[in-house]
Amino acid sequence: MQTFTMIPEAMKPAMMGLIPTCMSTADDHGEPNVTFISQVWYVNQTHLAVSCQFFNKTTRNVRMNPHASIMTTCPETYAVWRVQARYIESKTEGELYD
Repeated sequence: MQTFTMIPEAMKPAMMGLIPTCMSTADDHGEPNVTFISQVWYVNQTHLAVSCQFFNKTTRNVRMNPHASIMTTCPETYAVWRVQARYIESKTEGELYD
Protein backbone atom coordinates (compact mmCIF):
# COMPACT_ATOMS: atom_id res chain seq x y z
CA MET A 1 0.00 0.00 0.00
CA GLN A 2 1.25 3.47 -0.88
CA THR A 3 0.47 6.60 1.11
CA PHE A 4 0.22 9.98 -0.62
CA THR A 5 -0.47 13.59 0.23
CA MET A 6 -0.64 14.47 -3.48
CA ILE A 7 -3.23 12.39 -5.32
CA PRO A 8 -1.74 10.81 -8.46
CA GLU A 9 -3.86 10.59 -11.61
CA ALA A 10 -3.14 6.84 -11.61
CA MET A 11 -5.43 6.60 -8.57
CA LYS A 12 -8.52 7.70 -10.56
CA PRO A 13 -9.71 4.15 -11.44
CA ALA A 14 -9.86 3.36 -7.71
CA MET A 15 -12.50 6.09 -7.37
CA MET A 16 -14.98 4.57 -9.82
CA GLY A 17 -17.12 3.23 -6.98
CA LEU A 18 -16.82 -0.42 -7.96
CA ILE A 19 -15.12 -1.29 -4.67
CA PRO A 20 -16.31 0.68 -1.62
CA THR A 21 -13.87 3.18 -0.11
CA CYS A 22 -12.97 3.06 3.58
CA MET A 23 -12.89 6.38 5.44
CA SER A 24 -11.46 6.63 8.96
CA THR A 25 -11.99 9.60 11.27
CA ALA A 26 -11.68 10.34 14.97
CA ASP A 27 -13.53 12.72 17.25
CA ASP A 28 -11.78 15.43 19.26
CA HIS A 29 -11.05 12.86 22.04
CA GLY A 30 -9.43 10.40 19.60
CA GLU A 31 -12.35 7.93 19.48
CA PRO A 32 -12.06 6.31 16.02
CA ASN A 33 -14.81 5.78 13.49
CA VAL A 34 -14.48 3.78 10.27
CA THR A 35 -17.11 3.74 7.57
CA PHE A 36 -17.41 2.53 4.00
CA ILE A 37 -18.56 4.98 1.36
CA SER A 38 -19.67 4.19 -2.15
CA GLN A 39 -17.55 6.71 -4.01
CA VAL A 40 -14.87 9.37 -3.78
CA TRP A 41 -14.36 11.84 -6.61
CA TYR A 42 -11.00 13.10 -7.85
CA VAL A 43 -11.11 16.91 -8.05
CA ASN A 44 -7.39 17.59 -8.61
CA GLN A 45 -4.00 16.52 -7.21
CA THR A 46 -4.76 18.02 -3.81
CA HIS A 47 -8.54 17.67 -3.45
CA LEU A 48 -11.05 14.84 -3.25
CA ALA A 49 -14.81 15.13 -2.93
CA VAL A 50 -16.76 12.73 -0.73
CA SER A 51 -20.54 12.58 -0.91
CA CYS A 52 -22.51 13.09 2.28
CA GLN A 53 -24.24 9.76 2.74
CA PHE A 54 -25.88 10.62 6.06
CA PHE A 55 -22.95 9.43 8.15
CA ASN A 56 -23.71 11.59 11.18
CA LYS A 57 -20.74 10.43 13.25
CA THR A 58 -18.28 10.89 10.37
CA THR A 59 -19.67 14.36 9.64
CA ARG A 60 -19.42 15.31 13.32
CA ASN A 61 -15.88 13.93 13.54
CA VAL A 62 -14.45 15.85 10.58
CA ARG A 63 -15.95 19.06 11.88
CA MET A 64 -14.36 18.51 15.32
CA ASN A 65 -11.12 17.00 14.00
CA PRO A 66 -10.60 17.63 10.27
CA HIS A 67 -8.11 14.79 9.70
CA ALA A 68 -9.19 11.58 7.96
CA SER A 69 -7.67 8.62 6.19
CA ILE A 70 -9.24 7.42 2.96
CA MET A 71 -8.35 3.99 1.60
CA THR A 72 -9.54 2.91 -1.82
CA THR A 73 -8.85 -0.08 -4.07
CA CYS A 74 -8.37 -0.09 -7.84
CA PRO A 75 -10.81 -2.58 -9.43
CA GLU A 76 -8.42 -3.16 -12.35
CA THR A 77 -5.18 -3.95 -10.50
CA TYR A 78 -6.34 -4.32 -6.88
CA ALA A 79 -3.74 -1.75 -5.88
CA VAL A 80 -4.67 -0.17 -2.56
CA TRP A 81 -4.29 3.59 -2.17
CA ARG A 82 -4.37 5.56 1.07
CA VAL A 83 -4.75 9.33 1.26
CA GLN A 84 -4.26 11.34 4.43
CA ALA A 85 -7.03 13.91 4.06
CA ARG A 86 -8.14 17.08 5.83
CA TYR A 87 -11.74 18.32 5.74
CA ILE A 88 -11.97 21.80 4.26
CA GLU A 89 -15.64 22.51 3.58
CA SER A 90 -19.04 21.14 2.68
CA LYS A 91 -20.82 22.24 -0.48
CA THR A 92 -24.56 22.11 -1.02
CA GLU A 93 -24.69 23.74 -4.46
CA GLY A 94 -22.53 24.81 -7.38
CA GLU A 95 -20.54 23.13 -10.14
CA LEU A 96 -18.56 20.75 -7.92
CA TYR A 97 -21.70 19.75 -6.01
CA ASP A 98 -23.64 19.07 -9.23
